[in-house]
Amino acid sequence: MGAKMAPSFALLYVGFFEKEIIFNNDRNPYLPIINSWKRYTDTIFFWKATESLLKEFHGFINTNSHNLKFTIEYDDHRMNFLDNLAYRDSNRLGSNLYFEKPLTEIQCCMDIHSTPSPLREACLSLK
Repeated sequence: MGAKMAPSFALLYVGFFEKEIIFNNDRNPYLPIINSWKRYTDTIFFWKATESLLKEFHGFINTNSHNLKFTIEYDDHRMNFLDNLAYRDSNRLGSNLYFEKPLTEIQCCMDIHSTPSPLREACLSLK
């Protein structure tokens, strides 16, 4: 069971945290400011208020007894999410596929003269 259940258990645990803290009128003074809360595994999109209120909310959700810690990334115009770059241009939303630079060269960073023969041959074949 163990590792196979970990992602499902994590999603349930965060869902419980959201129900108990985030969406609870009595516990969350920032609830009226949250206009939308969209969670995908470990990424949440939700804010439309000032930067200072975002930082206050970040401090609020990190002072919890559920052993959860949150990080924030914010930008007024764009955000990388999975393999997409979501951006705002004037009042329009758009997206592009985000590609990392492909690995085009492999370098062997070892002293090839002092390594065993099979490893030396493998390194020499890469050059």
